[in-house]
Amino acid sequence: MGAQITRHEFRRIFADIQQGLFIFQSERRIPKDLPVLHTGQLVSDRLCAMRAEDRRYQIDGVLRNIIADHAAVHMTHIEVLFAPTLGIDALGALLSLCRNKKICLSWPGIVQDGRLIYGEPSQPDYYSTDFSGMMDTYVITE
Repeated sequence: MGAQITRHEFRRIFADIQQGLFIFQSERRIPKDLPVLHTGQLVSDRLCAMRAEDRRYQIDGVLRNIIADHAAVHMTHIEVLFAPTLGIDALGALLSLCRNKKICLSWPGIVQDGRLIYGEPSQPDYYSTDFSGMMDTYVITE
């Protein structure tokens, strides 16, 4: 199940965990020794080469290819995953990548009442989800 943990707990358990999605409220708390992948640029470069109507069906494969060579990674600029034209569950897509991998990212929105929120309700890219039921998901707080 999803858990909200402190940065001190994170430092204590990170090395022993084999897989998971680690969501930080502050990018400066992400371990510095991880490879950094500019998700927005990498995804956009690959999707631009595809027909617009094929992109939503190819995004999972694109994400898998981006992280394929890494056991643990720091993904930045994930905002592209909230694009309404992709029609995906951004957090679900990231979680599906975590089998035997550790993905760290800084949440580009807010964490409030057990929810991860991106954007404003009036915007087309608005996203809100309850992370408590998500396996291998850790939200790291100050």
